[in-house]
Amino acid sequence: MAPVADKLYLPLAQLKVSKPQLFPALSDAKRRGLGGPETLLLYGATEHKAVPESLKHWNAVLQLNATVQAIPVDQHGILDLKALELLLPKAAMVCTMAANNETGVKQDLLALEQLIRRVNKDVRWMVDCVQALRQNVVRYRQY
Repeated sequence: MAPVADKLYLPLAQLKVSKPQLFPALSDAKRRGLGGPETLLLYGATEHKAVPESLKHWNAVLQLNATVQAIPVDQHGILDLKALELLLPKAAMVCTMAANNETGVKQDLLALEQLIRRVNKDVRWMVDCVQALRQNVVRYRQY
């Protein structure tokens, strides 16, 4: 059985997330004057290669010249929150997945949100929830 992060099941409404689109988020970074190698575009190390490739593409198109960097994971594929905490102050974008369809590993979205909002409340956070919905990892209410 794959490792499961604590407190994973939560109403989707509890997460304070924006529209999960790379182009608007990175355009917003440029508008806010972010860019250059000291600005980080972060993604989970176990993300599908399309995520860092998309970040690299829009980074080039928008001429942000930011650094695209993987967030390390532990031996089970859980994001390293201590490493993320050190990277967040310079981050313009964070891309994570709620659940990995290949390994079954589930991330603790509530802990991620709390860390991200505590360290860098202005960073844009994109969460891929597709597999989480399929695996009933994220429960949500209709309003």
